[in-house]
Amino acid sequence: MMRRVALSNPVVQACLIAFGLHGLLILAGIYHLSYDAYNHLFFADHYAREWWSLWEPRWYTGFEITSYPPLVHQLIALLGRLVGLDLAFALILLVLLSLYPAGVYAFSRVFTGRRAARYAAFGAALLPSIYLTAHNFGQLPTLFSGLLVLFGTAA
Repeated sequence: MMRRVALSNPVVQACLIAFGLHGLLILAGIYHLSYDAYNHLFFADHYAREWWSLWEPRWYTGFEITSYPPLVHQLIALLGRLVGLDLAFALILLVLLSLYPAGVYAFSRVFTGRRAARYAAFGAALLPSIYLTAHNFGQLPTLFSGLLVLFGTAA
């Protein structure tokens, strides 16, 4: 039997706070002003054009596209086939940022009790470092790998 996720669950509330906060910023297009977002959109465009090619000739004199971790760029390229690359980037960014409180909660539970882990989840919803990484620096692969590490370590 599946349990229903209640909105009274503090971790769900923290995720909803992150969703609302970052959702507004993403909806406003703040990520367009970030340092690295267009690079990641460029890499996703490469995979959308030539999925199996690891050489990108359109930038400088060409380079190996695997200089960045490729999984996020491939996810953007796949979702981009349905909604466009820019919206795919925004949706993946929103999902990642909304799940960060849950990842921090899961990781914190390894070392602390439920109460402290809940506080950590609420803190993660408002972390300035997450804001900077996402909206100022545009580091989607860093956020993605960080979230995987949080959940993976907890598992």
